Amino acid sequence: MKKRSFDPISFIGIFLAVFGLVIFLLGIAAMICTSAVQNKEYAKVTAVITGIERYTDLDGETESDVYVSFEYNGESYGNIPLDSYSSSMNVGDERKVLINPDNPTEAHSAYFNFLFGGIFEGIGFVLVIIGLIILMCRRRRKNLSKRLVEGGCFIEAEIDCIDTSNVRVNGKPTYIIRCNYRNPNDGKIYSFKSELLTFDPTPMLDGETLRVYVDKDDFTKNYVDVSQIKEKYVEC
Repeated sequence: MKKRSFDPISFIGIFLAVFGLVIFLLGIAAMICTSAVQNKEYAKVTAVITGIERYTDLDGETESDVYVSFEYNGESYGNIPLDSYSSSMNVGDERKVLINPDNPTEAHSAYFNFLFGGIFEGIGFVLVIIGLIILMCRRRRKNLSKRLVEGGCFIEAEIDCIDTSNVRVNGKPTYIIRCNYRNPNDGKIYSFKSELLTFDPTPMLDGETLRVYVDKDDFTKNYVDVSQIKEKYVEC
């Protein structure tokens, strides 16, 4: 039974797009939750940061608790814990705070959660765009390869080397076959490289050349044919 051919580039594109979408939706959820809090007719007051306590949690991460004081309806409230912290906060700073009129000791940062949600949305959106761009480029590359193969114009390029790429799949390296061809018409040497392979193709190479499908008018449009190498690998 043949293994299904794995395309690491498409996998990376799909992963980024899906992961980015999840992050984007989490950002929207944070914004909605923040809006829900503010729409509960919370009162906005100006509070003064009276204390910032830092401690180390069980994971060894440094956390901070912020305490504020403010006046509401003629009453003074001191050392009320705030629900968020940012590195820009300092003791003595004034901040806009949302409080529950029925329980003024419940204090929320007026803007932090909006900022937090906005950052998540921005990061998620960028990841989705990057993932989609990768998938679109991969689709265009596959369409070009199909067109070149159907055109039937090919050359035999000499295998130069097999490189390990910077992309890793499940912690394992991927490989690229590099090959060269000297055009007898103009004497120029053209270099080509294969798609990423998730296995070392060295044992599957029969000779010193590989078939490369090209656009006869533009050798930059090319496809290094590794189909037989892949077939030999999946049959192992």
